[in-house]
Amino acid sequence: MSTVQANGVRDDAALSDIAIPFYRSTPILGSLAVILLTTVGYFVYHRYYRSAPPSKRGAHVQVSSIDAQNSVSLADMAYLAHVLSPQSTHMDVLWAAISTPEMLQTSEAEVHKVERIRRDRQSRRATQKPNIPDELEALVEDDDGWGEDEDDVDESDQAAAQVRAKAKQAEQERQQDMERLKAATGQTNEPLEGIDPGVIGQTWVEATLAQHQSWPPPLTDVITAHTYTYEDQPVANPLDHKGLRRYLCMTMGRLNAQILNTKPELLQAGAQKLIDQTYFRGSLEFRGRVGTLLEAILRLGTVLKSRALVATTIEAVASFKVGCLPGKSTTWFLQTMQRQYGCQPHLAIHEKKVEVPLYEESSILATGDMAEFFLDLERTHAENFLKQKIAMCQKQGIPPQVALQAYREGWWFLLRAENVNDPNIRAEPIMRESPILSKLDSQDLDKFEAATPAAQRLITAWPMIVQNCAQKAGKVRIQFPVPSIPGKYRLVLDIKSQDFLGADQQIVIEKDVVDAQTIQRTLKPKEEQAIKNEESKGETKKEA
Repeated sequence: MSTVQANGVRDDAALSDIAIPFYRSTPILGSLAVILLTTVGYFVYHRYYRSAPPSKRGAHVQVSSIDAQNSVSLADMAYLAHVLSPQSTHMDVLWAAISTPEMLQTSEAEVHKVERIRRDRQSRRATQKPNIPDELEALVEDDDGWGEDEDDVDESDQAAAQVRAKAKQAEQERQQDMERLKAATGQTNEPLEGIDPGVIGQTWVEATLAQHQSWPPPLTDVITAHTYTYEDQPVANPLDHKGLRRYLCMTMGRLNAQILNTKPELLQAGAQKLIDQTYFRGSLEFRGRVGTLLEAILRLGTVLKSRALVATTIEAVASFKVGCLPGKSTTWFLQTMQRQYGCQPHLAIHEKKVEVPLYEESSILATGDMAEFFLDLERTHAENFLKQKIAMCQKQGIPPQVALQAYREGWWFLLRAENVNDPNIRAEPIMRESPILSKLDSQDLDKFEAATPAAQRLITAWPMIVQNCAQKAGKVRIQFPVPSIPGKYRLVLDIKSQDFLGADQQIVIEKDVVDAQTIQRTLKPKEEQAIKNEESKGETKKEA
């Protein structure tokens, strides 16, 4: 079931190929040390840092690293660490993702491009004729004299019909020549809202959202606590930053997709090709960039050991992917799943245990051990999902085996440990010398450390990707380091879906952790031999 785990051993090479869907046409996410997300189809591992100096907020850049490398700059990572915290809400996470320095640069460049297209269109419309060379215009206007003078045409019905047919064919060819000429000279016009009649775009989206009390958007301190500049001029209201306003509209449009996508005006405009592609096509590209930033937030949350931020981000991903407001659409989603598939997505847990597989006394946990959280799972929705998806493929004339190859279903396993005897026990410190944290402001790191008690410190975040829609059962082995302080612990494992709402659950197992110096244990034969082999290799290297 899991592409992340092979034979019970964590495989970082496998982690680099993780593929988790982000939103229906563009998927997302990664893992504890390598949390991932792509913008084209699936979240995969990417390089996050480059040597470029931090960008000035609102400054112009030629190419965003988000687009060029599917990566996140150090300036953006520093910004995310500064504006987010363990107390951040779902909307805080989304607002942070769309307002990083590079996202603002990209948004401003997009607005300038759209404005240039609109100016060019209005300039051409102000002239009587399209700017086409006279000799080319003569070519496309030449209809070989068909239908010029009906007095010269044979009056018999058959001859007249032939004349009309030839005239019609000549007119069609002339129109085709004209279209090809316009395309070759860059004069093919895409419909633009506010210029072409009946075209809908950003203005329509904002007006429709306002009808449903979703515009202006519910901004939080992540947006309102900052000063913005647009075209090198300060703006008092975030909505006066045209680029940020565009991205705020796209975000709220995505979260209200179930409302917008059923509007008759949108359906009619789509059928008549009256969609402003400078907005709607741009919205698809925007979702990919947001996916990359959400991946970065997940990566940041895991290295900061913030279970709260990681959990909130996964939930925000699911809402953005499904197209609904966070925390407000679970009932609707479950009813939709029940109606469409005859079931609700769920992982049934048939067996669960925590052990140290290295020793014969596997049930004993000692300080310094690498333990394993074992789960025997069943995807109770597998059969219904498979039947329905095959039926949909057949109805649309798509080979099921081809369509099902793209299936992805992502789950997250977030593990933390609560000390039963001492809830205020000293927390494991975050690794400030890590490649990410060593480059961030120490005050931002202090903020996370102070707001994350030991019971909420993330031990590991483990992603599982189901790529076979028909797979019903599987075994998951989640490796994790045992707490370094002896005592009784409550191991809390949160299972969260990044694809489905209302499918999360929690598993709790209590275990005693003993001091490794106070006990004697027996290695399992195969494990003992493996250790001897490793020691032998080490001795050989020393001799060499």
